[in-house]
Amino acid sequence: MWSRLEPYRSSIILLFALVIGGLLGIYAPSFAGKLQPIGQIFLNLLFMIIVPLVGISVMSSIASMTDLKRLGRIMA
Repeated sequence: MWSRLEPYRSSIILLFALVIGGLLGIYAPSFAGKLQPIGQIFLNLLFMIIVPLVGISVMSSIASMTDLKRLGRIMA
């Protein structure tokens, strides 16, 4: 049975971490408040990676378009 779940291992760990974090926030808010700076740093690092990645993906898609009429319809 565990071999069938192996491809989803990261997703399962993420789900458990989400549940544990939620329970920690409900039942131990003072401890969760102490962990808030770590969570904020994590989110800032995540946004620092995602925003340029999306921007570069959009620019790359526009640059690779060969049909200028289609490009004009999309940009309008």
